Amino acid sequence: MMATSSEQPSASQDATPRSRKRIMSMARQVTQVNGLHLSDGQQPFEQNSLDERREFEKLRDLAHDLPEYHACGDFWALACLRARKYDLARTLELMKSFDAWRTRLQLLERNYHTDAELQALIKLGVVEPTGQRDVVGHYVLVLRMAKADPKRFTPDDAIRNIYAALEYLYRRYPEAQSAGVAVLVDQRGASLKNMDTAVPRILFKALANHVPCRFGGLYTVDPPLFMRMLLPVAKLLLKRKLRDRLHVLRNVEDLLKYFQASNLLEDFGGTMASEHDVYLECVSSLQAREPYASADKDDSADNCSLASENDSMVSCAASEPDPIASMPEDDDNAGEPTAAATVSLV
Repeated sequence: MMATSSEQPSASQDATPRSRKRIMSMARQVTQVNGLHLSDGQQPFEQNSLDERREFEKLRDLAHDLPEYHACGDFWALACLRARKYDLARTLELMKSFDAWRTRLQLLERNYHTDAELQALIKLGVVEPTGQRDVVGHYVLVLRMAKADPKRFTPDDAIRNIYAALEYLYRRYPEAQSAGVAVLVDQRGASLKNMDTAVPRILFKALANHVPCRFGGLYTVDPPLFMRMLLPVAKLLLKRKLRDRLHVLRNVEDLLKYFQASNLLEDFGGTMASEHDVYLECVSSLQAREPYASADKDDSADNCSLASENDSMVSCAASEPDPIASMPEDDDNAGEPTAAATVSLV
């Protein structure tokens, strides 16, 4: 999915699919998204609350002897619990599936420091995690399709890239674990050669079955001509709940219907600055420590910090804190979550 070309194609260079049969075939491929867990703005418990602490303790009691629990660690175990709305049986299933998925894709072994191609892909900025939130409250991953080149990077490379971005998003903005994640596909300057229909198919399958994520929606901006033919057909093949979350926008100005300007990057017409450089520093630091495989690493990012929900700073390089330790205690004085509780989950 992912690389840059020395020259950006113009819209006139698009190899537009001419036959209805081909358009229908492509539409079926990109709409194989059964089983996505949709965000609905409703969670049984507030993050970092006493009730959430109790549910997490129940999960620990059930899972303490399971290898997948130890492989995931408390950070991802809690993300799984939130993604499955505190249903313990479904959380255990997701943890097992998530661990097997990470193992199969070698997400810990092939990381920023051991895989030069993945490092190049992350630096390229095809996937950009940001603090952007749509008006519903979903956090946003940006995909910049004009930088993509499936001839260089495989679909599995693309998924490893997205995994790194999602981990950063969850650690810097923990509320995204409950609020849900939307995808903003920037197709300005993109052409058919930037597209790989295997990537969305693999990605949505992962989101449905393996990754702790509640899907918020998809915004696609300024699609090329062939995509303008494809997307209306694709929408017809989706179930209504998913169809309502697919927004096809002719230009960036239309994003202001779904985002406040203060929650939109500057190159989309908003006022938010890019945090790509911060992301690069932090993913380097995160993947330079356990459980990621070791290699010759650049220590320059060891002081990288991630902002927590209450604007405290938590070092990426520090050992992962105990999510339970800083949650409210189960006593008569327990009430609102403390600032320390929020920090511990980053």
